[in-house]
Amino acid sequence: MRLLCPKCESPLRVISTRQFSKEVKQLYADCQTMECGARSVFHVSFSHFTRPPESNYKAFMKDFINNLPDDEKQGLIDSLA
Repeated sequence: MRLLCPKCESPLRVISTRQFSKEVKQLYADCQTMECGARSVFHVSFSHFTRPPESNYKAFMKDFINNLPDDEKQGLIDSLA
């Protein structure tokens, strides 16, 4: 990930971080341009999966199939053959 200074749009260097939770982190960054020298704080957070982890997907599908009525399970099996 590349961060740019909000003031002058020059590259930033992360100087420290602070973990708030498993999904949220705070970054302190210094502008690399001597003329600017601004220090910025950014919050980085997890939003959502675009593809769930494989283990979650398999568990979801197993539960889904196990909860189908027997005739629908058989229909699903027949459609795969």
